[in-house]
Amino acid sequence: MLIDRLTDARILIVDDQEVNVLVLQSLLEEEAYTHIQTTTDSRRVLALVAEFQPDLILLDLHMPHLDGYAVLAQLRGVIPPQSYLPILVLTADATRQAKQRALKMGAKDFLTKPLDHMEVLLRTRNLLETRALHLYQQNQNQVLEQKVQERTVELSRQTARAEALTRTAARLNSQLDLPTTLDVVCYETAQALQVSIATVSLFDQEGQQFTVVAGLGLPPDYIQTLQPVPLGLIKPHGQVDTDVSVIPDIQALDDLPNRNHYVGMNLHTAASAVMFRDDELFGWLNIGVTGTVRHFVEDELKLLRSLADLAAQAIANARLHQDLQAYTEQLEDRVAERTAALQTANTQLNQANEEVSRALEREKELNELKSRFLSMTSHEFRTPLAVILSSAQLIERYYSRLSEDKKFSHLQRIQASVRHISALVDDVLLVEQGRVGRLQFNPAPLDLVAFCRDMIEEFEMGIAAGHQLTFLTTGLADPPRLLAQMDESLLQHILRNLLSNAVKYSPEGSHITLDLGYTGETVCLVVADQGIGIPTSDQARLFDSFHRASNVGTISGTGLGLYIVKQAVKQHRGTIEVESQEGGGTTCTIKLPWVAA
Repeated sequence: MLIDRLTDARILIVDDQEVNVLVLQSLLEEEAYTHIQTTTDSRRVLALVAEFQPDLILLDLHMPHLDGYAVLAQLRGVIPPQSYLPILVLTADATRQAKQRALKMGAKDFLTKPLDHMEVLLRTRNLLETRALHLYQQNQNQVLEQKVQERTVELSRQTARAEALTRTAARLNSQLDLPTTLDVVCYETAQALQVSIATVSLFDQEGQQFTVVAGLGLPPDYIQTLQPVPLGLIKPHGQVDTDVSVIPDIQALDDLPNRNHYVGMNLHTAASAVMFRDDELFGWLNIGVTGTVRHFVEDELKLLRSLADLAAQAIANARLHQDLQAYTEQLEDRVAERTAALQTANTQLNQANEEVSRALEREKELNELKSRFLSMTSHEFRTPLAVILSSAQLIERYYSRLSEDKKFSHLQRIQASVRHISALVDDVLLVEQGRVGRLQFNPAPLDLVAFCRDMIEEFEMGIAAGHQLTFLTTGLADPPRLLAQMDESLLQHILRNLLSNAVKYSPEGSHITLDLGYTGETVCLVVADQGIGIPTSDQARLFDSFHRASNVGTISGTGLGLYIVKQAVKQHRGTIEVESQEGGGTTCTIKLPWVAA
Protein backbone atom coordinates (compact mmCIF):
# COMPACT_ATOMS: atom_id res chain seq x y z
CA MET A 1 0.00 0.00 0.00
CA LEU A 2 1.50 3.34 -1.05
CA ILE A 3 1.72 6.35 1.27
CA ASP A 4 -0.11 9.26 -0.39
CA ARG A 5 0.88 11.71 2.34
CA LEU A 6 3.46 11.24 5.10
CA THR A 7 0.87 12.23 7.71
CA ASP A 8 -1.24 9.26 6.57
CA ALA A 9 1.55 6.88 7.53
CA ARG A 10 0.84 4.30 10.24
CA ILE A 11 3.17 4.65 13.22
CA LEU A 12 3.52 2.10 16.05
CA ILE A 13 5.01 3.31 19.38
CA VAL A 14 6.43 0.63 21.71
CA ASP A 15 7.64 1.79 25.16
CA ASP A 16 6.99 0.33 28.61
CA GLN A 17 6.78 3.85 30.09
CA GLU A 18 3.30 5.29 29.58
CA VAL A 19 4.59 8.85 29.90
CA ASN A 20 7.08 8.30 27.07
CA VAL A 21 4.30 6.87 24.90
CA LEU A 22 2.06 9.87 25.60
CA VAL A 23 4.84 12.36 24.87
CA LEU A 24 5.72 10.72 21.54
CA GLN A 25 2.06 10.35 20.55
CA SER A 26 1.35 14.00 21.40
CA LEU A 27 4.45 15.13 19.51
CA LEU A 28 3.43 13.20 16.37
CA GLU A 29 -0.22 14.28 16.56
CA GLU A 30 0.89 17.92 16.71
CA GLU A 31 2.61 17.27 13.36
CA ALA A 32 -0.74 15.99 11.93
CA TYR A 33 0.11 12.28 12.04
CA THR A 34 -3.29 10.64 12.45
CA HIS A 35 -2.66 6.88 12.32
CA ILE A 36 -0.83 6.12 15.56
CA GLN A 37 -0.99 2.88 17.53
CA THR A 38 0.78 2.47 20.91
CA THR A 39 1.57 -0.28 23.39
CA THR A 40 3.48 -0.55 26.67
CA ASP A 41 3.56 -4.36 26.44
CA SER A 42 6.33 -5.55 24.13
CA ARG A 43 4.68 -8.98 23.90
CA ARG A 44 1.91 -7.50 21.75
CA VAL A 45 4.21 -6.11 19.05
CA LEU A 46 3.95 -9.04 16.61
CA ALA A 47 0.15 -9.08 16.80
CA LEU A 48 -0.04 -5.31 16.34
CA VAL A 49 2.33 -5.42 13.35
CA ALA A 50 0.16 -8.06 11.68
CA GLU A 51 -3.06 -6.20 12.50
CA PHE A 52 -1.98 -2.55 12.16
CA GLN A 53 0.66 -3.00 9.40
CA PRO A 54 2.70 0.05 10.45
CA ASP A 55 4.93 2.10 8.16
CA LEU A 56 7.27 3.01 11.05
CA ILE A 57 8.00 1.54 14.50
CA LEU A 58 9.37 3.65 17.37
CA LEU A 59 10.91 1.06 19.71
CA ASP A 60 12.37 1.34 23.22
CA LEU A 61 15.25 -1.06 24.03
CA HIS A 62 15.01 -1.71 27.76
CA MET A 63 11.55 -3.13 28.60
CA PRO A 64 10.24 -5.92 30.83
CA HIS A 65 9.09 -9.27 29.43
CA LEU A 66 10.72 -8.73 26.03
CA ASP A 67 13.44 -6.12 25.57
CA GLY A 68 13.92 -4.21 22.33
CA TYR A 69 16.53 -6.68 21.04
CA ALA A 70 14.10 -9.58 21.44
CA VAL A 71 11.39 -7.59 19.64
CA LEU A 72 13.84 -6.84 16.80
CA ALA A 73 14.62 -10.55 16.55
CA GLN A 74 10.88 -11.38 16.32
CA LEU A 75 10.28 -8.70 13.68
CA ARG A 76 13.19 -9.93 11.60
CA GLY A 77 11.47 -13.32 11.48
CA VAL A 78 8.20 -11.93 10.09
CA ILE A 79 9.28 -8.95 7.95
CA PRO A 80 10.10 -10.08 4.39
CA PRO A 81 13.71 -9.29 3.37
CA GLN A 82 12.62 -7.34 0.30
CA SER A 83 10.27 -5.05 2.26
CA TYR A 84 11.41 -1.90 4.03
CA LEU A 85 9.80 -1.40 7.45
CA PRO A 86 11.94 1.20 9.28
CA ILE A 87 12.48 0.81 13.04
CA LEU A 88 13.69 3.85 15.02
CA VAL A 89 15.23 2.80 18.35
CA LEU A 90 14.73 5.27 21.25
CA THR A 91 16.76 4.47 24.35
CA ALA A 92 18.79 5.95 27.19
CA ASP A 93 21.61 3.48 26.48
CA ALA A 94 24.09 5.58 24.45
CA THR A 95 26.85 2.99 24.33
CA ARG A 96 28.47 2.04 21.03
CA GLN A 97 27.70 -1.64 21.71
CA ALA A 98 23.99 -0.91 22.10
CA LYS A 99 23.90 0.99 18.80
CA GLN A 100 25.82 -1.66 16.91
CA ARG A 101 23.66 -4.44 18.28
CA ALA A 102 20.39 -2.65 17.50
CA LEU A 103 21.45 -1.73 13.96
CA LYS A 104 22.76 -5.24 13.34
CA MET A 105 19.39 -6.70 14.37
CA GLY A 106 17.42 -4.58 11.93
CA ALA A 107 17.00 -1.07 13.36
CA LYS A 108 17.29 1.67 10.74
CA ASP A 109 18.13 4.57 13.05
CA PHE A 110 19.01 5.26 16.65
CA LEU A 111 18.21 8.16 19.02
CA THR A 112 19.40 8.58 22.59
CA LYS A 113 17.18 9.70 25.47
CA PRO A 114 16.47 12.35 26.62
CA LEU A 115 15.01 12.98 23.20
CA ASP A 116 15.29 16.16 21.16
CA HIS A 117 11.73 16.60 19.85
CA MET A 118 12.88 18.22 16.62
CA GLU A 119 15.36 15.38 16.06
CA VAL A 120 12.60 12.80 16.63
CA LEU A 121 10.39 14.53 14.04
CA LEU A 122 13.23 14.84 11.54
CA ARG A 123 14.27 11.20 11.89
CA THR A 124 10.59 10.12 11.70
CA ARG A 125 10.06 12.14 8.54
CA ASN A 126 13.29 10.90 6.95
CA LEU A 127 12.45 7.26 7.60
CA LEU A 128 8.88 7.68 6.35
CA GLU A 129 10.13 9.45 3.21
CA THR A 130 12.52 6.57 2.61
CA ARG A 131 9.72 4.05 3.09
CA ALA A 132 7.46 6.04 0.76
CA LEU A 133 10.18 6.04 -1.89
CA HIS A 134 10.72 2.32 -1.35
CA LEU A 135 6.99 1.60 -1.71
CA TYR A 136 6.84 3.87 -4.73
CA GLN A 137 9.81 2.17 -6.37
CA GLN A 138 8.44 -1.24 -5.44
CA ASN A 139 5.11 -0.33 -7.00
CA GLN A 140 6.83 1.04 -10.08
CA ASN A 141 8.89 -2.10 -10.39
CA GLN A 142 5.71 -4.15 -10.16
CA VAL A 143 4.15 -2.01 -12.89
CA LEU A 144 7.27 -2.38 -14.99
CA GLU A 145 7.38 -6.12 -14.45
CA GLN A 146 3.73 -6.37 -15.41
CA LYS A 147 4.33 -4.39 -18.61
CA VAL A 148 7.34 -6.50 -19.49
CA GLN A 149 5.34 -9.66 -18.94
CA GLU A 150 2.53 -8.39 -21.15
CA ARG A 151 4.98 -7.26 -23.78
CA THR A 152 6.83 -10.56 -23.64
CA VAL A 153 3.60 -12.43 -24.45
CA GLU A 154 3.00 -10.15 -27.40
CA LEU A 155 6.60 -10.30 -28.63
CA SER A 156 6.56 -14.10 -28.54
CA ARG A 157 4.27 -13.95 -31.58
CA GLN A 158 6.39 -11.44 -33.50
CA THR A 159 9.42 -11.65 -35.73
CA ALA A 160 13.12 -11.50 -34.91
CA ARG A 161 12.84 -7.72 -34.59
CA ALA A 162 10.41 -8.18 -31.70
CA GLU A 163 12.96 -10.39 -29.98
CA ALA A 164 15.36 -7.45 -30.10
CA LEU A 165 12.88 -5.53 -27.95
CA THR A 166 13.31 -8.12 -25.20
CA ARG A 167 17.07 -7.81 -25.43
CA THR A 168 16.78 -4.03 -25.29
CA ALA A 169 14.48 -4.15 -22.30
CA ALA A 170 16.90 -6.45 -20.48
CA ARG A 171 19.83 -4.13 -21.13
CA LEU A 172 17.88 -1.04 -20.11
CA ASN A 173 16.61 -2.66 -16.93
CA SER A 174 20.20 -3.36 -15.93
CA GLN A 175 21.19 0.29 -16.33
CA LEU A 176 20.66 3.08 -13.82
CA ASP A 177 23.21 5.58 -15.09
CA LEU A 178 21.39 8.10 -17.33
CA PRO A 179 24.10 8.73 -19.99
CA THR A 180 24.74 5.00 -20.32
CA THR A 181 20.99 4.36 -20.57
CA LEU A 182 20.65 6.86 -23.43
CA ASP A 183 23.57 5.30 -25.31
CA VAL A 184 22.00 1.85 -24.91
CA VAL A 185 18.67 3.16 -26.24
CA CYS A 186 20.34 4.54 -29.37
CA TYR A 187 22.41 1.41 -30.02
CA GLU A 188 19.59 -1.09 -29.50
CA THR A 189 17.13 0.98 -31.53
CA ALA A 190 19.52 1.18 -34.50
CA GLN A 191 20.23 -2.56 -34.27
CA ALA A 192 16.55 -3.58 -33.92
CA LEU A 193 15.28 -1.42 -36.81
CA GLN A 194 18.39 -1.76 -39.00
CA VAL A 195 18.88 1.98 -39.41
CA SER A 196 22.10 3.99 -39.60
CA ILE A 197 21.07 6.79 -37.24
CA ALA A 198 19.31 6.79 -33.87
CA THR A 199 19.05 9.76 -31.49
CA VAL A 200 17.33 10.69 -28.24
CA SER A 201 15.96 14.19 -27.69
CA LEU A 202 14.95 15.07 -24.13
CA PHE A 203 12.19 17.53 -23.39
CA ASP A 204 13.03 20.54 -21.22
CA GLN A 205 9.93 21.40 -19.21
CA GLU A 206 11.24 24.81 -18.23
CA GLY A 207 12.32 25.85 -21.74
CA GLN A 208 9.53 23.92 -23.46
CA GLN A 209 11.93 22.59 -26.08
CA PHE A 210 13.57 19.38 -27.30
CA THR A 211 17.36 18.96 -27.27
CA VAL A 212 19.33 16.09 -28.81
CA VAL A 213 21.44 14.59 -25.99
CA ALA A 214 22.57 11.23 -27.37
CA GLY A 215 23.03 9.69 -30.82
CA LEU A 216 24.47 6.85 -32.87
CA GLY A 217 25.75 7.17 -36.48
CA LEU A 218 26.35 10.93 -36.27
CA PRO A 219 29.60 12.70 -37.16
CA PRO A 220 31.82 13.72 -34.21
CA ASP A 221 30.56 16.80 -32.30
CA TYR A 222 27.49 16.84 -34.58
CA ILE A 223 25.04 16.94 -31.66
CA GLN A 224 26.51 20.24 -30.44
CA THR A 225 25.64 21.89 -33.78
CA LEU A 226 21.92 21.08 -33.60
CA GLN A 227 19.62 23.79 -32.31
CA PRO A 228 16.95 22.98 -29.68
CA VAL A 229 13.49 22.65 -31.22
CA PRO A 230 10.64 24.52 -29.48
CA LEU A 231 7.54 22.48 -28.69
CA GLY A 232 5.39 24.78 -30.84
CA LEU A 233 7.36 23.96 -34.01
CA ILE A 234 6.81 20.20 -33.82
CA LYS A 235 4.42 19.27 -36.61
CA PRO A 236 3.58 15.87 -38.04
CA HIS A 237 4.79 15.43 -41.65
CA GLY A 238 3.48 12.73 -43.94
CA GLN A 239 2.28 9.40 -42.57
CA VAL A 240 1.32 9.38 -38.87
CA ASP A 241 0.71 6.16 -36.95
CA THR A 242 -0.78 6.96 -33.50
CA ASP A 243 1.96 9.10 -31.86
CA VAL A 244 4.74 7.84 -34.14
CA SER A 245 5.60 10.40 -36.81
CA VAL A 246 7.22 9.39 -40.11
CA ILE A 247 8.89 11.72 -42.60
CA PRO A 248 9.26 9.70 -45.87
CA ASP A 249 11.61 12.20 -47.56
CA ILE A 250 13.28 14.94 -45.57
CA GLN A 251 14.88 16.34 -48.73
CA ALA A 252 11.42 17.38 -49.97
CA LEU A 253 10.61 19.53 -46.90
CA ASP A 254 11.58 23.17 -46.54
CA ASP A 255 10.24 24.09 -43.05
CA LEU A 256 11.83 21.29 -40.98
CA PRO A 257 13.95 22.47 -38.01
CA ASN A 258 17.68 21.78 -38.55
CA ARG A 259 16.89 20.77 -42.18
CA ASN A 260 20.24 21.99 -43.52
CA HIS A 261 22.10 19.70 -41.10
CA TYR A 262 20.03 16.69 -42.20
CA VAL A 263 20.45 17.48 -45.89
CA GLY A 264 24.17 17.92 -45.35
CA MET A 265 24.50 14.36 -44.03
CA ASN A 266 22.23 12.97 -46.83
CA LEU A 267 19.43 12.00 -44.44
CA HIS A 268 16.22 10.98 -46.29
CA THR A 269 13.66 9.03 -44.22
CA ALA A 270 13.08 9.66 -40.46
CA ALA A 271 10.64 8.47 -37.83
CA SER A 272 10.06 9.72 -34.28
CA ALA A 273 8.16 8.31 -31.30
CA VAL A 274 7.38 10.43 -28.30
CA MET A 275 8.58 9.12 -24.93
CA PHE A 276 5.75 9.32 -22.44
CA ARG A 277 5.38 7.86 -18.98
CA ASP A 278 2.52 8.53 -16.59
CA ASP A 279 1.40 11.42 -18.81
CA GLU A 280 4.83 13.00 -18.53
CA LEU A 281 6.62 13.93 -21.73
CA PHE A 282 10.26 12.81 -21.63
CA GLY A 283 11.24 13.54 -25.26
CA TRP A 284 11.56 11.86 -28.64
CA LEU A 285 13.20 8.66 -29.88
CA ASN A 286 14.33 9.33 -33.44
CA ILE A 287 15.62 7.08 -36.25
CA GLY A 288 16.94 8.06 -39.68
CA VAL A 289 18.01 6.44 -42.96
CA THR A 290 20.67 8.02 -45.15
CA GLY A 291 21.24 7.65 -48.90
CA THR A 292 17.73 6.53 -49.93
CA VAL A 293 14.04 6.74 -49.03
CA ARG A 294 12.72 3.86 -46.91
CA HIS A 295 9.18 2.74 -46.10
CA PHE A 296 8.62 1.64 -42.48
CA VAL A 297 6.01 -1.10 -42.05
CA GLU A 298 3.49 -1.13 -39.21
CA ASP A 299 5.44 -3.73 -37.24
CA GLU A 300 8.55 -1.52 -37.34
CA LEU A 301 6.56 1.50 -36.14
CA LYS A 302 5.08 -0.54 -33.28
CA LEU A 303 8.57 -1.69 -32.41
CA LEU A 304 9.75 1.95 -32.39
CA ARG A 305 6.78 2.78 -30.17
CA SER A 306 7.70 -0.03 -27.78
CA LEU A 307 11.34 1.03 -27.74
CA ALA A 308 10.26 4.58 -26.90
CA ASP A 309 8.19 3.24 -24.01
CA LEU A 310 11.14 1.23 -22.72
CA ALA A 311 13.38 4.26 -23.12
CA ALA A 312 10.93 6.39 -21.13
CA GLN A 313 10.82 3.79 -18.37
CA ALA A 314 14.61 3.47 -18.35
CA ILE A 315 15.06 7.24 -18.22
CA ALA A 316 12.53 7.45 -15.38
CA ASN A 317 14.36 4.71 -13.49
CA ALA A 318 17.71 6.41 -14.08
CA ARG A 319 16.31 9.72 -12.87
CA LEU A 320 14.75 8.02 -9.86
CA HIS A 321 18.12 6.43 -9.19
CA GLN A 322 19.75 9.85 -9.40
CA ASP A 323 17.13 11.23 -7.02
CA LEU A 324 17.68 8.32 -4.65
CA GLN A 325 21.44 8.83 -4.81
CA ALA A 326 21.02 12.53 -4.13
CA TYR A 327 18.65 11.75 -1.27
CA THR A 328 21.05 9.15 0.08
CA GLU A 329 23.88 11.67 -0.09
CA GLN A 330 21.70 14.18 1.75
CA LEU A 331 20.99 11.59 4.42
CA GLU A 332 24.68 10.76 4.64
CA ASP A 333 25.49 14.46 4.92
CA ARG A 334 22.88 14.84 7.66
CA VAL A 335 24.25 11.81 9.46
CA ALA A 336 27.79 13.14 9.03
CA GLU A 337 26.75 16.57 10.30
CA ARG A 338 24.91 15.02 13.22
CA THR A 339 27.84 12.72 13.94
CA ALA A 340 30.24 15.66 13.80
CA ALA A 341 27.94 17.64 16.10
CA LEU A 342 27.75 14.72 18.52
CA GLN A 343 31.52 14.28 18.38
CA THR A 344 31.98 17.99 19.03
CA ALA A 345 29.53 17.85 21.92
CA ASN A 346 31.24 14.74 23.25
CA THR A 347 34.64 16.41 22.95
CA GLN A 348 33.33 19.50 24.73
CA LEU A 349 31.81 17.30 27.42
CA ASN A 350 35.08 15.42 27.85
CA GLN A 351 36.95 18.71 28.03
CA ALA A 352 34.48 19.98 30.60
CA ASN A 353 34.88 16.78 32.60
CA GLU A 354 38.65 17.10 32.41
CA GLU A 355 38.44 20.73 33.54
CA VAL A 356 36.20 19.73 36.43
CA SER A 357 38.60 16.92 37.32
CA ARG A 358 41.53 19.31 37.19
CA ALA A 359 39.62 21.82 39.29
CA LEU A 360 38.79 19.14 41.84
CA GLU A 361 42.41 18.01 41.85
CA ARG A 362 43.55 21.61 42.34
CA GLU A 363 41.02 22.02 45.11
CA LYS A 364 42.27 18.83 46.70
CA GLU A 365 45.87 20.00 46.43
CA LEU A 366 44.90 23.40 47.83
CA ASN A 367 43.14 21.83 50.79
CA GLU A 368 46.17 19.62 51.39
CA LEU A 369 48.45 22.66 51.17
CA LYS A 370 46.22 24.52 53.61
CA SER A 371 46.36 21.60 56.00
CA ARG A 372 50.14 21.38 55.74
CA PHE A 373 50.48 25.14 56.11
CA LEU A 374 48.35 25.18 59.26
CA SER A 375 50.32 22.27 60.65
CA MET A 376 53.60 24.02 59.86
CA THR A 377 52.55 27.40 61.23
CA SER A 378 51.18 25.89 64.42
CA HIS A 379 54.62 24.40 65.06
CA GLU A 380 57.19 26.65 63.40
CA PHE A 381 55.57 29.96 64.37
CA ARG A 382 54.65 28.87 67.90
CA THR A 383 58.27 28.23 69.03
CA PRO A 384 59.77 31.66 68.11
CA LEU A 385 56.62 33.40 69.33
CA ALA A 386 56.98 31.60 72.65
CA VAL A 387 60.61 32.74 72.84
CA ILE A 388 59.59 36.33 72.09
CA LEU A 389 56.81 36.20 74.68
CA SER A 390 58.95 34.65 77.40
CA SER A 391 61.86 37.05 76.84
CA ALA A 392 59.55 40.05 76.78
CA GLN A 393 57.80 38.92 79.98
CA LEU A 394 61.17 38.40 81.74
CA ILE A 395 62.34 41.87 80.72
CA GLU A 396 59.00 43.35 81.78
CA ARG A 397 58.88 41.67 85.21
CA TYR A 398 62.56 41.64 86.17
CA TYR A 399 63.90 44.60 84.28
CA SER A 400 65.46 46.23 87.32
CA ARG A 401 66.99 42.97 88.51
CA LEU A 402 68.48 41.82 85.21
CA SER A 403 72.03 42.66 84.33
CA GLU A 404 72.75 44.47 81.12
CA ASP A 405 74.16 41.27 79.63
CA LYS A 406 70.93 39.37 80.45
CA LYS A 407 68.82 42.14 78.99
CA PHE A 408 70.96 42.15 75.86
CA SER A 409 70.75 38.35 75.62
CA HIS A 410 66.94 38.41 75.82
CA LEU A 411 66.76 41.17 73.24
CA GLN A 412 68.99 39.11 70.91
CA ARG A 413 66.68 36.12 71.38
CA ILE A 414 63.69 38.30 70.49
CA GLN A 415 65.48 39.65 67.40
CA ALA A 416 66.56 36.15 66.30
CA SER A 417 63.02 34.85 66.72
CA VAL A 418 61.62 37.78 64.74
CA ARG A 419 64.16 37.12 61.95
CA HIS A 420 63.15 33.44 62.01
CA ILE A 421 59.46 34.33 61.67
CA SER A 422 60.29 36.85 58.94
CA ALA A 423 62.26 34.16 57.08
CA LEU A 424 59.31 31.76 57.39
CA VAL A 425 56.95 34.40 55.97
CA ASP A 426 59.39 35.09 53.13
CA ASP A 427 59.54 31.36 52.34
CA VAL A 428 55.74 31.07 52.27
CA LEU A 429 55.46 34.13 50.00
CA LEU A 430 58.17 32.71 47.73
CA VAL A 431 56.31 29.40 47.54
CA GLU A 432 53.09 31.19 46.59
CA GLN A 433 54.88 33.24 43.92
CA GLY A 434 56.30 30.04 42.44
CA ARG A 435 52.92 28.30 42.53
CA VAL A 436 51.09 31.08 40.62
CA GLY A 437 54.00 31.68 38.21
CA ARG A 438 54.97 35.11 39.55
CA LEU A 439 58.46 34.28 40.77
CA GLN A 440 60.73 37.05 39.49
CA PHE A 441 63.93 36.25 37.60
CA ASN A 442 66.38 39.16 37.38
CA PRO A 443 69.81 37.95 36.18
CA ALA A 444 72.80 40.26 36.57
CA PRO A 445 76.62 39.86 36.49
CA LEU A 446 77.73 37.90 39.56
CA ASP A 447 81.13 36.67 40.81
CA LEU A 448 80.14 33.13 41.80
CA VAL A 449 83.38 32.36 43.68
CA ALA A 450 83.07 35.42 45.91
CA PHE A 451 79.34 34.78 46.31
CA CYS A 452 79.89 31.20 47.51
CA ARG A 453 82.66 32.24 49.89
CA ASP A 454 80.40 34.87 51.44
CA MET A 455 77.68 32.24 51.92
CA ILE A 456 80.16 29.86 53.61
CA GLU A 457 81.42 32.64 55.92
CA GLU A 458 77.84 33.58 56.81
CA PHE A 459 77.07 29.99 57.83
CA GLU A 460 80.39 29.54 59.69
CA MET A 461 79.58 32.58 61.80
CA GLY A 462 75.99 31.50 62.32
CA ILE A 463 74.13 28.20 62.48
CA ALA A 464 77.07 26.12 61.19
CA ALA A 465 79.54 27.19 63.85
CA GLY A 466 79.74 23.63 65.15
CA HIS A 467 80.32 22.03 61.73
CA GLN A 468 83.25 21.77 59.35
CA LEU A 469 82.39 23.68 56.13
CA THR A 470 84.66 23.32 53.09
CA PHE A 471 84.42 25.33 49.86
CA LEU A 472 85.89 23.73 46.70
CA THR A 473 86.34 25.12 43.17
CA THR A 474 86.50 22.28 40.67
CA GLY A 475 87.71 23.07 37.17
CA LEU A 476 88.51 26.74 37.92
CA ALA A 477 91.86 28.51 37.44
CA ASP A 478 94.03 29.68 40.32
CA PRO A 479 93.11 32.14 41.67
CA PRO A 480 89.55 30.94 41.05
CA ARG A 481 87.13 33.40 39.47
CA LEU A 482 83.86 32.80 37.60
CA LEU A 483 81.53 35.52 36.32
CA ALA A 484 78.02 34.66 35.08
CA GLN A 485 74.56 36.14 34.56
CA MET A 486 72.62 34.90 37.61
CA ASP A 487 69.78 36.05 39.86
CA GLU A 488 71.62 36.69 43.13
CA SER A 489 68.46 36.58 45.24
CA LEU A 490 67.33 33.23 43.86
CA LEU A 491 70.86 31.85 44.12
CA GLN A 492 70.91 32.86 47.80
CA HIS A 493 67.66 30.91 48.33
CA ILE A 494 69.24 27.88 46.65
CA LEU A 495 72.45 27.79 48.71
CA ARG A 496 70.88 28.94 52.01
CA ASN A 497 68.28 26.17 51.88
CA LEU A 498 70.75 23.47 50.81
CA LEU A 499 73.39 24.50 53.38
CA SER A 500 70.74 24.99 56.06
CA ASN A 501 69.39 21.45 55.44
CA ALA A 502 72.93 20.04 55.49
CA VAL A 503 73.63 21.70 58.85
CA LYS A 504 70.22 20.94 60.35
CA TYR A 505 70.20 17.22 59.50
CA SER A 506 73.92 16.52 60.18
CA PRO A 507 75.47 15.81 63.58
CA GLU A 508 77.56 18.56 65.15
CA GLY A 509 81.20 18.43 64.08
CA SER A 510 80.42 16.60 60.81
CA HIS A 511 81.88 17.65 57.47
CA ILE A 512 79.86 19.67 54.88
CA THR A 513 81.21 20.67 51.45
CA LEU A 514 80.16 23.18 48.81
CA ASP A 515 81.77 22.47 45.44
CA LEU A 516 81.56 25.10 42.65
CA GLY A 517 82.37 23.60 39.25
CA TYR A 518 82.46 24.83 35.65
CA THR A 519 82.50 22.78 32.40
CA GLY A 520 82.50 25.59 29.81
CA GLU A 521 78.70 25.52 29.32
CA THR A 522 77.38 24.60 32.75
CA VAL A 523 77.84 25.90 36.31
CA CYS A 524 77.65 23.05 38.83
CA LEU A 525 76.94 23.54 42.58
CA VAL A 526 77.26 20.42 44.76
CA VAL A 527 76.34 20.44 48.48
CA ALA A 528 77.23 17.23 50.32
CA ASP A 529 76.75 16.31 54.00
CA GLN A 530 77.18 13.32 56.35
CA GLY A 531 73.73 13.64 57.89
CA ILE A 532 70.75 11.38 58.52
CA GLY A 533 69.92 11.01 54.81
CA ILE A 534 66.49 10.64 53.20
CA PRO A 535 64.48 7.37 53.25
CA THR A 536 63.80 5.88 49.81
CA SER A 537 60.03 6.05 50.41
CA ASP A 538 60.23 9.86 50.80
CA GLN A 539 62.46 10.66 47.84
CA ALA A 540 59.61 10.77 45.28
CA ARG A 541 58.08 13.75 47.14
CA LEU A 542 61.29 15.65 47.93
CA PHE A 543 60.18 18.75 46.06
CA ASP A 544 56.56 18.90 47.30
CA SER A 545 55.76 21.94 49.39
CA PHE A 546 55.38 21.34 53.16
CA HIS A 547 56.60 17.76 52.80
CA ARG A 548 59.20 16.49 55.29
CA ALA A 549 60.95 13.15 55.42
CA SER A 550 59.66 10.55 57.86
CA ASN A 551 62.96 10.33 59.78
CA VAL A 552 63.37 14.00 60.81
CA GLY A 553 61.97 13.33 64.29
CA THR A 554 61.84 16.52 66.39
CA ILE A 555 64.14 18.53 64.13
CA SER A 556 62.28 21.72 63.26
CA GLY A 557 61.51 22.61 59.65
CA THR A 558 58.80 23.76 57.26
CA GLY A 559 59.21 21.33 54.35
CA LEU A 560 59.59 24.33 51.97
CA GLY A 561 63.35 24.35 51.41
CA LEU A 562 63.70 21.93 48.50
CA TYR A 563 60.48 23.21 46.92
CA ILE A 564 61.96 26.74 46.89
CA VAL A 565 65.27 25.40 45.56
CA LYS A 566 63.42 23.60 42.75
CA GLN A 567 61.55 26.77 41.73
CA ALA A 568 64.70 28.90 41.82
CA VAL A 569 66.60 26.33 39.73
CA LYS A 570 63.70 26.20 37.28
CA GLN A 571 63.88 29.99 36.82
CA HIS A 572 67.55 29.58 35.83
CA ARG A 573 66.54 26.79 33.36
CA GLY A 574 68.68 24.40 35.37
CA THR A 575 68.33 20.96 36.92
CA ILE A 576 68.63 19.50 40.41
CA GLU A 577 69.52 15.94 41.41
CA VAL A 578 69.47 14.50 44.93
CA GLU A 579 71.34 11.35 45.91
CA SER A 580 70.72 10.16 49.44
CA GLN A 581 70.69 7.07 51.61
CA GLU A 582 69.13 6.89 55.04
CA GLY A 583 71.97 7.23 57.57
CA GLY A 584 74.53 7.80 54.77
CA GLY A 585 74.24 11.52 54.04
CA THR A 586 72.86 13.52 51.14
CA THR A 587 74.38 15.07 47.99
CA CYS A 588 72.48 17.76 46.07
CA THR A 589 73.75 18.65 42.58
CA ILE A 590 72.60 21.86 40.88
CA LYS A 591 73.40 22.40 37.20
CA LEU A 592 72.75 25.86 35.75
CA PRO A 593 73.45 27.03 32.18
CA TRP A 594 76.39 29.43 32.14
CA VAL A 595 75.71 32.81 30.54
CA ALA A 596 78.69 35.10 30.22
CA ALA A 597 78.52 38.28 32.27
